[in-house]
This record gives sequence, structure tokens and C-alpha cells, in this order.
Amino acid sequence: MKLCFCLFMSLLLLLPYSNLQQTSIAESEFLSEEKINLKEILNGYWKAEEEGLIIGFQDEKLSVIRNENLQQIASIEGYKTDEVILCVRGNIVNLSVRIEGEKLQISCSQTIPCKGLKLGDNSRFQKMDEISQSFKTKTIILGKDVKLSKKQIIKIQREMKYRGNLEQKVRKKKQLDFKEISRIDRDNTNYLIKLVEKIGWIDRKRFGQETSTEAFLIVQHSGNVGLMVVALPKLKEDGQLSSYALVYDRLQLMIGKKQLYGSQLSTSSEGEAGLMPLEDPENVDKLRKEVGLEPLAQYIKNFGLKEVKVFDWNCGN
Repeated sequence: MKLCFCLFMSLLLLLPYSNLQQTSIAESEFLSEEKINLKEILNGYWKAEEEGLIIGFQDEKLSVIRNENLQQIASIEGYKTDEVILCVRGNIVNLSVRIEGEKLQISCSQTIPCKGLKLGDNSRFQKMDEISQSFKTKTIILGKDVKLSKKQIIKIQREMKYRGNLEQKVRKKKQLDFKEISRIDRDNTNYLIKLVEKIGWIDRKRFGQETSTEAFLIVQHSGNVGLMVVALPKLKEDGQLSSYALVYDRLQLMIGKKQLYGSQLSTSSEGEAGLMPLEDPENVDKLRKEVGLEPLAQYIKNFGLKEVKVFDWNCGN
């Protein structure tokens, strides 16, 4: 079960997920001179007018970076004269591009897929000169598991509990405020990164089950690939296998892969709910049992679903 990384949110909310299209793109559309030119022109990294946002076109992948953290990877399926054809969580997305010198304007009319890509409509970018330097996302290095005093541990436990309660509270509101959720998740993520870089992972032995679970929830909602990567082995070492499985699945989907344990659900534009694509559907219940998760049929009942419906990728494979 080796993760396939290209360089370095159990779902508490059902993620918006538009229809997985059956669209296939004719090869002939991508053999024009315009395709070659557009690919060559876009190759590299572009900094947005919006502070902290960078996108990179490289090796048939579009990478989205925010505040030095890799947020999303989408597969580039092809190019047209003024469009880049992307695969975003199984959806074909036509990203309109307009280039004027060293400036790039991106327009995306498919609202839900574009939100999944974490790019706004009519975003403007400036070409970056230092390609090799621009894609050095922030590397997270865990600190040593230093021995802490009882007072220090209690302080961290209280802070983590406060943050855990806060992120759960905003998710239980009848009217969800996604900007507020994003702000809290971002603040929690920054706090946790600074903490684990200083004192090591928030494990059960030092901090107890409740605090370590709160750390897992921050990771799961972080949208931060770097943090998720360093947390995965620590969750496994700490015996938190179900938490490990949930982070694993979400991370796989973020980088354009399929989930292994079937923990991530979504809804179609028609309101139909189902599971995000599975890597090994025949053995999913066996794999779930190995990490202490209930059978898939029982799991989906928790979301009011009667049958296990699995969406499938139709692009990006």
C-alpha cells in the first residue's frame, strides 16, 4: 500500500462532487501546433495576484500551492488552442487560459470542479523566473519527542481541546460558513505544524487519546499535503489505524489517486451520494477490518445511504 506522491477533508462533511463525466477527449484535438505552443508557454510556475497562491504546470500535472503548502494536484489531460483540459477528482474540467506576455488569466465556468481545484474564476498570474525555486513547498520536519513537564503537557492538552471544539462547532452549524471553516482550519494547521516541529508528534503516550485524536482531526481538515505525509507514519506507529486510514484516503484523493479504505464520500450534482473511487473494491472490507473500521455497508448507513454506490474516475488514470 505504497503512496504514490508527486513531490511532496471518515468525512465529517459530504464534499461537493459534480457528476463524474463519461467524456472522452479525442486524441486529434491535442495534436495541433497550438497545443504544443500552449504547453511550452505554460510550462513552469505562475504567481497569482492573490497573496500566497502559486500554480505550476509540469510533467502533465497542474499543482496548486498556497502559502508554501501543496494543496492539490490535477492531471493535465491535454491542451486546446486556449484551454487546458484537466482531470479534477474524476471530472473533466476545461480551464480557459489567456496569455499576454508574462501574464496569465485563468477562467473556469464549472463552479464545483473549480472549487475542488481551489482556484477562483478569472484568477490572474505572473510568470515566475526561478522555476527551480518556486516549487519548494514547505518541508515539515518533526522535532524529537522531547520530555515535557506535566505543566507543559496540560497547557498543550487545553489548547488542543479548545481548537478541536472550535473546528467541530463551526461544522455543526445549520448554516455552514465555509470561509469561517477555512480560516479556523488554516489557523489550527499553522499551530499544529509549529508545535510538532518543536516537540514531535502529538502521540497517545505523552498526551492521551483525546489530544492525539484532536491532532488527527486538524491534520484531516488541513488540506496540507506536507503535514499529512509526516502524520501518516506517526498515526500508524501510535496504533491509531482508523485515523491513519482516513488520512491516507483523503491524501490519495488530493493527489489524484483512488482511496483504499472507502472512508471518503461525496455527492453528485443531482444530489446522489456515494463513495469516491476505490483502488481495490473487492477487498475493501478486508482492508477496513485490518484498521478497525466497520464494514462498508454499515458505514454508509451512518450517512443515511441504503446501498454502496462507488463513483469511478473517468480520467486521470
